[in-house]
Amino acid sequence: MIVEPLLGLGGCVVLPKGFLARLRALCDEHGALLILDEVFCGFGRTGRMFGFDHDEIAPDLVTLSKGISGGYLPLAAVGATSTIKRSFLAEPIAQGLRYGHTTGGHAVAAAVANAVLDVMADERLVENSAAQGARLLAGLKSAGGQRRRHRRAWSRAGGRHRGRQPGVRRRHRGPRCGGGGDGPPRARRHPDRAPAHHHHRGGRHDGRGLHLRRRATGCLGAAGRLTESAP
Repeated sequence: MIVEPLLGLGGCVVLPKGFLARLRALCDEHGALLILDEVFCGFGRTGRMFGFDHDEIAPDLVTLSKGISGGYLPLAAVGATSTIKRSFLAEPIAQGLRYGHTTGGHAVAAAVANAVLDVMADERLVENSAAQGARLLAGLKSAGGQRRRHRRAWSRAGGRHRGRQPGVRRRHRGPRCGGGGDGPPRARRHPDRAPAHHHHRGGRHDGRGLHLRRRATGCLGAAGRLTESAP
């Protein structure tokens, strides 16, 4: 059974508490090996050294990479229990857990990994990851609660949020001509046109027969007509 303790490419899905413990029990019951992929979440990324530490279990095999070298050099490793190791030692041909690769066991990469593990222990980076993660999660939950409260305020106010202060309707108070003011776009009614959304040069219809100009640089005369404009 091969599982990621935290589903990375699956959408960063956190498994339910106790999921891995139950999976460990099922594998033991049926004589299956539990293989965990800790490439994504290993080495302190979840607030514990490994993702499976949250359920207090141990896999039979675990794949490791990324955090093992801090990203300074490419490195991957496979960890196994002593039971798995002994089973390979008893094999007459292999006589051990062997797997070959052209760059396997690279001395420089291994030295970097040892240095990274020393820094993680000396500076207590795993504990710091847990503290910072809890702080970030609390902030996100607080921000989510504020957003929900704002949505309720919008509903009560009967307004719609358009990138402005929630629950507040902006009224036009600027001048009706020239370049000043930040009021709504000028509109003129076309009762003979069908109420449909479509764009054309100079503006669009909003579905209610209102022709909204994108931009107008002229002024409204005394009769209320747009005396000079540009598309």
